[in-house]
Parts: sequence; C-alpha cells; structure tokens
Amino acid sequence: ECSEQLGDLVKSVDPTLALSVYLRANVPMKVIQCFAETGQYRKIVLYAKKVNYQPDYIYLLRNIMRINPEQGVQFAQLLIQDEEPLADLTQVVDVFLESNLIQQATAFLFEALKNNREDQGHLQTRLLEINLMQAPQVADAILGKNMFTHYDRPHIAQLCEKAGLLQRALEHYTDLYDFKRVVVHTHLLNREWLVNYFGQLSVDDSFECLKAMLQANIQQNSQVVVQIATKYHEQLGTQKLSELFNSSTGCWWV
Repeated sequence: ECSEQLGDLVKSVDPTLALSVYLRANVPMKVIQCFAETGQYRKIVLYAKKVNYQPDYIYLLRNIMRINPEQGVQFAQLLIQDEEPLADLTQVVDVFLESNLIQQATAFLFEALKNNREDQGHLQTRLLEINLMQAPQVADAILGKNMFTHYDRPHIAQLCEKAGLLQRALEHYTDLYDFKRVVVHTHLLNREWLVNYFGQLSVDDSFECLKAMLQANIQQNSQVVVQIATKYHEQLGTQKLSELFNSSTGCWWV
C-alpha cells in the first residue's frame, strides 16, 4: 500500500518513483515538492488546482529562482494566468528584485497589470518606481503608453523629476510651485511640447511660470517665452505681456 512513509523511503533512491507513491497516497505537499525537485514546474500549478491545494507559491518561486532564474520567470507567469493571481504580486516582485532581475520584474508586472485595475494601483506605482530608479527610459516608455491610471501620481512626478524626465514630471504635477521649479529648464524640454503645455495652464499660472523662466535665465529662455506669449496672447492679454517683458531687462515685446 502506498503511503507518505513509503514515499520518503524511496525518495533518496528514486525521486520519480517517490512522486508516483505520493500521488497514489494523496500527499499534496510531497507531490508538489517532488515536482519542484524534478523541474516539473508547470505541473505544480495544474496539480494544485486539480486537488484544490494551496501551496506556498512564494516559497516555491524563491527556490526555483535560486536554481534557475529563467525557469523561475516562467513559473511566475503561470501564477498570473487566471483572472485572480495564485500568489501575492508584491511578494512575487520582491523575489525578482532579490535576484536583481529588474527587466524580468518589469515584464512580469506589465503583464499582470494589463487590465488597469484600481485595486492594483500600488503595483502600478511599484512598476514605475522600479524603472524610474533603475531604467528611466523604460519608465518613460511605459508612461507614454498611457496604460495605467491608478498609480500615485505625486510620488511618480517627483521620481520623474529626479530621473531627469522633466516632461513627464510636468504632466503629473498639479501645483504651481512645482511647475515653476521644473519649467525653467527649457534646454531639457522639447520646445514644441513646452509651448503646447502652456495651453493647459490657467492665465495666472502661465504668467507666474513665464516670469520664473525669465528670472532664471533670460538669455536661455527668452526665445521660448516669446513663442508662448505669441501663441497665447489673446488669452494672456497683450497689456499684461508687455508689462512682463518690459520688467525683464533685455526682453522686448512688440
């Protein structure tokens, strides 16, 4: 008769035979352990579902990742195939990062978060956070796709600024103080984008930003300030613009 004890006895000699014994004896924990030890990772998930058993997937993932990171990545993908993931996504990402697998963690989260669920906002933040600190251009590309809307926007705005992604920072900031601090660095911003950006600001905020740009570096910023003033002169008012330029030495307005 097959039993857990018999499986334990034969395991050191023949793990495959032990697996067969554990299956017949209905010992899920040992079955899954054998699947893991013999590299049959896909069968772990299939078997666990079949017998309605919930193994410690994070423990298993961590062990697989130590032995074979590539297999670990594949196993992690198995955990998110269903609508509800089989393991806590935050913990899965932690396992990736323990092995410094930034690219793999990014790909995993990108797939796991594709439905843009509100309850996964903290994970959207984590995805952007990881890349803003490790691979800013990847973060820039992710933000450019506009796939995620539930992340911590003020926090990501600050990280964008620190990473030198000033356009993304301005897209996320909502406070005049932040606008003024970032917008003065016109040499780091796309000129056409910056001019169009002023179309989103209120009249008062626009004047404050234009004033800050001229005060910060009149030589560098005067040309784009004139462009902005020309495009929005009807909204901003010619009289107020004249006063702004006349108060800034070296600037003129016709």
